[in-house]
Amino acid sequence: MHRPNWLWLLSLLAIAASIWAIWRIPHQKRTYEKLLHCAMEKFKASILQSEQPAFSFDGNTAEVVQVEPVGINESDFAITVYARNHAGEYFMFKATATDHWLKHVEPHVAKVVLKQRFVPRPSDSAAT
Repeated sequence: MHRPNWLWLLSLLAIAASIWAIWRIPHQKRTYEKLLHCAMEKFKASILQSEQPAFSFDGNTAEVVQVEPVGINESDFAITVYARNHAGEYFMFKATATDHWLKHVEPHVAKVVLKQRFVPRPSDSAAT
């Protein structure tokens, strides 16, 4: 008689786990989409002014080359966006759920990271 009780308990646990998974997946997707949207809004709002115009950056006008999101929860979410400005210079924008930053990326580094997505600066193309 104990065997049917264990089967009933295991069945109940399986049903509970299934219900939890059905609820959790859409919840994680909504959280991820919210974090991604927020990070991309921060990217668009990013502005870096430089005395040399080629090294200035405006997220609204930059060309996004590659987006690398990682994680789906606030605790482990991060996104890296590689973008090119009007002069063909590359920049890396990194954001987590709590912080973000932007920095210039040297062409030789961008070429390694972006592989076939890398496009030389117009000044480099004209020199060759």
